[in-house]
Amino acid sequence: MPSLSSLWRRSPGLTVGLVMVGLWVVTAALAPWVAPHAPTAMGIGPTTAAPSLAHWLGTDEYGRDILSRVIYGGRYVLAIAPASTLLGLVIGTLLGLISAYNGRWLDELIMRLLDAVMAFPIVVLALLALTALGSSTLNVILVIGLVFAPLIARTARAAALTEVRKEYVEAARLRGEGYFRVLMVEVAPNIRGPLMVEGTIRLGYAVFTSATLGFLGLGVQPPAPDWGLMVASSRSLLTTAPWAVLAPAMAIAFVVIGFSLISDGLRDLETQ
Repeated sequence: MPSLSSLWRRSPGLTVGLVMVGLWVVTAALAPWVAPHAPTAMGIGPTTAAPSLAHWLGTDEYGRDILSRVIYGGRYVLAIAPASTLLGLVIGTLLGLISAYNGRWLDELIMRLLDAVMAFPIVVLALLALTALGSSTLNVILVIGLVFAPLIARTARAAALTEVRKEYVEAARLRGEGYFRVLMVEVAPNIRGPLMVEGTIRLGYAVFTSATLGFLGLGVQPPAPDWGLMVASSRSLLTTAPWAVLAPAMAIAFVVIGFSLISDGLRDLETQ
């Protein structure tokens, strides 16, 4: 495991991204101990109070402490983003491996179906799916993961196309290895680099997508301190109490930028 100083020398952007995301993870995990107030407690201060020593990020229209809500809101993102990205990685990687390994008509069929899905914007697909399934944290995870799967599948297929033609794959076939064992034990470990980069990119998009769904009222429901929901509920205060909108918006930007720096850093390390 490289030290922080050696990692900084190799990729400063990756180091900064890891620190940013790590800070968010630790703060969200320790929310009950670091948040000064309960996230849904109303009337703990004046409504729309400006930032002060009593309330570092001010209060919202219900007198709730914004700092506490931002800290607890990180827990929803911590649950949704990794889970949905992992689901997308599992499904997308499997589809990409099957497509690359079989080739011919099956490859063409899978890719054309995925192209049809990718023709629609991610948020539009998620909106349609959540309108049909209903709003819940589990449904948000399922929908984001399924929407990400085609994008990940194309990355997995592109990386696997080179690997499936190599001699070690043919040797595994001659040894009598099963179909899925060849894919998952022989090929999959050799494309983990591109998949790690793609996964960190998707993590950032998952944060943004879940916040967008929350803003539109199709994600986590009130009074939960979801960042997107906080922006939506306080957007009418943008001119009178901008801190109520800017605090959760900056939290979203902070995490997305952190994941973006990590993905760029991993890509740079892959090319070194």
